[in-house]
Amino acid sequence: MVWNPPENSFGLLHCGRDRDSHHQAQTNSFGTWLLIHFHCLPLAMVIRVCLAGFLGFDSFQILTVRLGGFVAFVIYMTTTYSLHVPDWSFVVSTDSETTQYTVKCGMRGHLGPACNAVGYVDREVWGINHLYIYPVWKRLKACTHSSSSSGQIREDAPSWCRAPFEPEGLLSSILAILSGTIGIHYGHVLIHFKGHPERLKQWVSMALGLLIVAIILRFTDAIPINEQLYSFSYVCFTTGAAGIVFSAFYILDTILAPGMDRHECNADICAWGTRHPSSICKWMVL
Repeated sequence: MVWNPPENSFGLLHCGRDRDSHHQAQTNSFGTWLLIHFHCLPLAMVIRVCLAGFLGFDSFQILTVRLGGFVAFVIYMTTTYSLHVPDWSFVVSTDSETTQYTVKCGMRGHLGPACNAVGYVDREVWGINHLYIYPVWKRLKACTHSSSSSGQIREDAPSWCRAPFEPEGLLSSILAILSGTIGIHYGHVLIHFKGHPERLKQWVSMALGLLIVAIILRFTDAIPINEQLYSFSYVCFTTGAAGIVFSAFYILDTILAPGMDRHECNADICAWGTRHPSSICKWMVL
């Protein structure tokens, strides 16, 4: 069975003529991608050692963290939108028969379930037999009549509905570094800014900026908020929302909490920390 993907969100159409003329040249595109990225690692280590001699420890640490997040962002975006995804096949085995399916791709920058670079990288690195066989995309209306819940695959469903996909794959993990970098930035604000207004200004302004970027990317159909691809808009939305929630808890626990010294309250109550409004979180953990 063969399936041709529809037009993606960037208007990149499948073109059989271009695929045929460039297929041989693109078969080694993934190997070239690996070669370029891994040859950059020694250069990055040399630059890091040189910078350590000129900067203080704190400045160098902050620079390293931010540089790491930027590099992760560049690797993810360039790979997602420049890596050529060729046609690919997979086999589905049952007790009675074994069926091979083929997905026609031959394109770049596709963000749909079938021909995205995230899945292609995982298939090439880990092998298709080592990927998650129950991806959330099987719940789409195109795949099953029981949309939003697991159900039997439709007979007329496209072939990718039966294919495995790794939601926590290599490229997704790389962009997760950017999420961690933003979280570290929130922590740096806590260390380097001592006043409550300054801290809240930094957190809320950055969080709102991230949310605005995510909403613009989503509603302009530029980059969908997609957890499976761990898209850039998804990173902006989740880290922006986390910044707002973190700021709210900071106000609740640090600014609005009673300024009660430990010796002024009951020893048992203080031991559990119930004098803070956010102490319910401690009970939730227990």
